[in-house]
Amino acid sequence: MRINKHVDREVLAIARAAYSFAQGFTLHGGQQDSAVYKDVLRKLIGKYPDLKVIFLTRKDAFAQACSYMRALKTKRWGLYHFRKDQVKSKDIKPMDFRGDLGRMLQFAEREFKARRKARKQLRDQESHTVFYEDMCDNFDETMAGVFEFLGVKPCTVTPRTIKQAAKPLSEMVVAYEETRNRFERRFGDKFGGRTTLDVV
Repeated sequence: MRINKHVDREVLAIARAAYSFAQGFTLHGGQQDSAVYKDVLRKLIGKYPDLKVIFLTRKDAFAQACSYMRALKTKRWGLYHFRKDQVKSKDIKPMDFRGDLGRMLQFAEREFKARRKARKQLRDQESHTVFYEDMCDNFDETMAGVFEFLGVKPCTVTPRTIKQAAKPLSEMVVAYEETRNRFERRFGDKFGGRTTLDVV
């Protein structure tokens, strides 16, 4: 949905009041049970029954769980904190998550259930799935798919990204193979052998 000055004032007011839940009409996973989330979703779909939905998710559950744990431990959650602390990704050191598997699995389980619920809540809407990894590895082709899905004219988009570290994940996690194998074995046992956080 393209938001512009002609959009119903009530809908915009609802979304602005729910900014922490609907930033730019991006409904964040894990908030599906909140009254604000449900109200925003119900009124948006009521006003725009042909609302199109883009699911942005990750293929690699382990990588996202590591990202979550690093942010939790360093208290750096995004671009603001990296700029504020003047952090350079090349200076970030590897971390040991072997003692954090329980928390990582709790996070992954919560994220998986949130995505499953979101797809159920929005099952009647036309949808398109975009993976974070594809945005990083093949941005132009991925965005071409987004433009086609939305039915809008392609335009030049320059991505702004910041990574927690400049090196591959395998070099940023102590005992990488051991930690990944333990995580994926336990996550797979719970969710039928899958290693992705989404239900696709």
